[in-house]
Amino acid sequence: MAKDKRYTAVKALIESGNIKSFDDLFSIVPKTVVREDIGLNYYGLDSKLKNGRKFLLQDLLKMAEKI
Repeated sequence: MAKDKRYTAVKALIESGNIKSFDDLFSIVPKTVVREDIGLNYYGLDSKLKNGRKFLLQDLLKMAEKI
């Protein structure tokens, strides 16, 4: 599957220091797109966003690969 072009914008904004939180990320790439790309369902992503300790390294690596 082709990479969503919004991830390229996110990468540039992270590098420039303009994205500092998941809320900033989701203002550009919708949660639905991110959760589908990293293989989580709605409740799985929502739960992990409420408690960051629930994120697995593989979740974060998948997200990093997309960005």
